[in-house]
Amino acid sequence: MCIACGKCGETGRCVFDDIVNIVLEKAEKVDAIVPGTPVYFASPNSSMIAFMDGCSIRVTLIISLLA
Repeated sequence: MCIACGKCGETGRCVFDDIVNIVLEKAEKVDAIVPGTPVYFASPNSSMIAFMDGCSIRVTLIISLLA
């Protein structure tokens, strides 16, 4: 769940201790992540959308640091 507080940009972790923090820690050690989810009415399910929202800001920060 992302509330757009911006703390992840400061600390590198979400203020909510959830699966996103765990996955992003493990993602630093792999070359790719392949998400899978059912598709309902041309959209991923709500759990995947919440996960992607939680990852989006931190992934953007990581990419900007690599550039």
